[in-house]
Amino acid sequence: MLTSFFKNSKPINFLVLLVLLLGQYLAAQKHEMEGSQTWLNYLLPVVGFLGLVVAFLYLNAVVKTKAFAQKNTYAVLIFVLGIACFYPIFNDHQALLAYGFWMIALRILFGMQDVQHFGKKLFDLSFFLVIAATFNPQLYVYLLFAYLSILFFSPNQITHYFIPILACLAVWLIVLAISLLGYDDTRLLLWPEWTINFEWKNDLNFIFPLGLMGFLLLLGFFGLLAAIQKSQSSQKIYYRLVLLLLMFGGFIAVFQEQFLIQNFIYLFLPLVLMASIWVTQTKTKWKSESVLLFLTILGLAYNFFI
Repeated sequence: MLTSFFKNSKPINFLVLLVLLLGQYLAAQKHEMEGSQTWLNYLLPVVGFLGLVVAFLYLNAVVKTKAFAQKNTYAVLIFVLGIACFYPIFNDHQALLAYGFWMIALRILFGMQDVQHFGKKLFDLSFFLVIAATFNPQLYVYLLFAYLSILFFSPNQITHYFIPILACLAVWLIVLAISLLGYDDTRLLLWPEWTINFEWKNDLNFIFPLGLMGFLLLLGFFGLLAAIQKSQSSQKIYYRLVLLLLMFGGFIAVFQEQFLIQNFIYLFLPLVLMASIWVTQTKTKWKSESVLLFLTILGLAYNFFI
């Protein structure tokens, strides 16, 4: 039933998932909104939800690129069902904005094979990554993907290696101008502080999401291996990028000042991509149906426990 409904990309699919996403977001915002009187208390949740919607839409755009060529909505279904397990991020509007800009950058990354417009795409990729990093400084580490894309797609153009630096300078100048005009200092220019932090907490806020990610990793690992074996050399580059995103997501999750479950959100995205590859490629309908049903039950059940 689920595989049949979400095997296409129809407007009704996105409407159902957006309503579910909105319901999850509003449930998390309910306690935060109680007693709020200022207009800012109402505006920030709207801005945060827009960041979440951007992530939702650009994830769908990623799986529609030539890198994955999926004509279904399995990835966004898994994303919406699973993101409820990271519900603390729903109340962190700055983190949601960072996640939205990060997803825009990833959409550009998975479309970098266009040699004619490579320089422009490289600038856009770096630009949006640095914007995301202004909200979450740990994301500066993803600028390495700008240079990886040069090595993969345009290794002989020396001038391309300077483009990410120009993009950084452009964003920093904009942020510096806003800081000086709005605050008369440079408080918006944030820099990452790398601290190894792994404080295990034995509660549902950690057990549910870590269990979900473990399941998606197990599922997606076999799906990605099969996809790599069957794919052409041009596609294999993108599958390697997914594995690198997985490694970087783990790095971001651990190297934080506080060990918080919302830090794993950058690890969640490559796992969603890997799991959607498995669901798309499996030819046994009952297996894919069982997996999607399990994820649906898990996502809905977690909403009753938080």
